[in-house]
Amino acid sequence: MDALRIAAFSYNNKGGNPAGVVIGSEMPTEKEMLETAKQIGYSETAFLKQVDDGWRVRYFAPEMEVEFCGHATIANAAVKPVVQIRNTLRLARVSRCCRYARQ
Repeated sequence: MDALRIAAFSYNNKGGNPAGVVIGSEMPTEKEMLETAKQIGYSETAFLKQVDDGWRVRYFAPEMEVEFCGHATIANAAVKPVVQIRNTLRLARVSRCCRYARQ
């Protein structure tokens, strides 16, 4: 499983808040996501899989799954062009789907 390390909110490759990002054709198992998050060692790692007109995303800290992570969401968008519908980024989380407007 290839994991990218991205610093959200950085400027000229300095500073920022690091997050792991893993994009796959299938969502890994919960055990695999937890192992990967531990190996990366950042506060959060996002796991993405494209579904329909958006992305299925789950966030993991090294110890457990977390419901949402802002800087990992920013890192997601920086890694791969996202599917957009009317300038909206659509992410399906564990508990519900949410939309984030781009400005």
